[in-house]
Amino acid sequence: MRVIGQALSERFGQSFIIENRPGAAGNLATEALVRLPADGYTLGIITTINAINATLYEKLNFDVKGDIAPIGGIVRGPLLMVG
Repeated sequence: MRVIGQALSERFGQSFIIENRPGAAGNLATEALVRLPADGYTLGIITTINAINATLYEKLNFDVKGDIAPIGGIVRGPLLMVG
């Protein structure tokens, strides 16, 4: 994200502050993201782990599909489920 933040800063002429929030398989960071005001100035990186967490955890304090509005993609990769 720091590389992307630098590229965004150069492109838009604005500072981008990167804040890492590790823990709970990304749930802490995602919850913090959805609790911030929807002012158009906050971006988050949402990955496949967020979709996986929505199925693994019975009670999350946010709804991935309802609380987050996607604006673009930055990477693509395969996701496999094996048994």
